[in-house]
Amino acid sequence: MFSRLKSMSANYIMVFIVAIVAVLLLFCGLNMQGTVHKDLSKGYVATDFRGNKLVFQKKPQRIASFAVSTDEMLLELVGTERLIAVSPWSDSPAVSCIADKIKNIPYRCKSQNLEAVLALQADLVVMPDYVNEEVVRTLQEAGVKVYICRTPSKIADIQSALLNLGKAVGEEERAKQVVTTMNTRLQIIKNKVAQKTEAKRLRVLRIQENGSYYAPDSSFREICQLAGVKDATEDLHYERACTLSQEEIIALNPDVFIIENWNYDGKHSPEELKKSILKNGAYATTNAGRNKKAILMPANHLLTVSQYMVDAVEDMAKALP
Repeated sequence: MFSRLKSMSANYIMVFIVAIVAVLLLFCGLNMQGTVHKDLSKGYVATDFRGNKLVFQKKPQRIASFAVSTDEMLLELVGTERLIAVSPWSDSPAVSCIADKIKNIPYRCKSQNLEAVLALQADLVVMPDYVNEEVVRTLQEAGVKVYICRTPSKIADIQSALLNLGKAVGEEERAKQVVTTMNTRLQIIKNKVAQKTEAKRLRVLRIQENGSYYAPDSSFREICQLAGVKDATEDLHYERACTLSQEEIIALNPDVFIIENWNYDGKHSPEELKKSILKNGAYATTNAGRNKKAILMPANHLLTVSQYMVDAVEDMAKALP
């Protein structure tokens, strides 16, 4: 009798333990909103730039993007079928590399219009890191999955962003292919400019109507380096970004002026700007001014911080062999 009671007690204890484990497993399957992830083994988790973890049971099918850079990356990863909204700037061919590819995407994202964003019923919203935190929090509280993407400035940063976005949208292999293609194209350029010595590298300066913009760590500088030329502002070591004066531009003595072919308001012709710069007596003493060397380059390539940055490198290497 005693051994029978002892056996029954052991069984009750085992049942109790199993019940506790089941409750714990159920609790662990809940997310912040109390949704049960019944089969996480078939889903995946993506972590954004700020460390937010997003749980997906399947690939997001309605994706909205708020920046030209992520518009360009996501279009390459998921196509127009799953990208339902992009930023308004992506419609401008002057600054967007996909203007001709997104005409069938129905919506445009403006972060200040939260009601419109919520109405999209997107299962993933991709935002750049400079978006107001309050906007992000409001969307998250409404149950929207928000992925924050760091705005890149270097090729390595762009490739990292592509791979991370590929994870978020369930297209890791496609992201790897895009990165591989970038590296292949860059290697071809590298091989072509490899014979250039430091002395043969032309010193170029990106110039605008109000002068030249300096940034300590700009994407333009890397474009120049990869194309076998030198950004003349490398000789400066200011801590902060600023606009250079005419005196500073003259002192840098660039060999070539680079001008973006972007008439941003319809009143600033790049061709007219080129003529104005070359006629400017203050620049006549520079190598660029003396030799009338000013080149117009596609603004959408120079300004992009997506996989299309490779196009800017190719543009530069071709224009300045």
